[in-house]
Amino acid sequence: MNGLIYSKHAKIRSNQRGIRKDELDVIIEFGKKERSREGSVSYFMTRKTCEAAQRALGPAFTKLNDNIRNKAVIVSEEGTVITVINRTRRKYSY
Repeated sequence: MNGLIYSKHAKIRSNQRGIRKDELDVIIEFGKKERSREGSVSYFMTRKTCEAAQRALGPAFTKLNDNIRNKAVIVSEEGTVITVINRTRRKYSY
């Protein structure tokens, strides 16, 4: 996705979690979007969004699927990627 700025923290966290920039872009482009009360946006992959990404990206998505399935990308109102988290069933408030 064009126009995003990656914070130092987001670069460190994505590196720690083994997520590449192209994988972050797929999560942001195809992932489900949830807004928080504070204004940030969380993007994450669901079964439906994975199916849509698979149709759009074809075999290229197969390699990414396992790595991005349980991750979420948190983006500020200004378009800065704040962090990358391991997503669990617990609901986060950002």
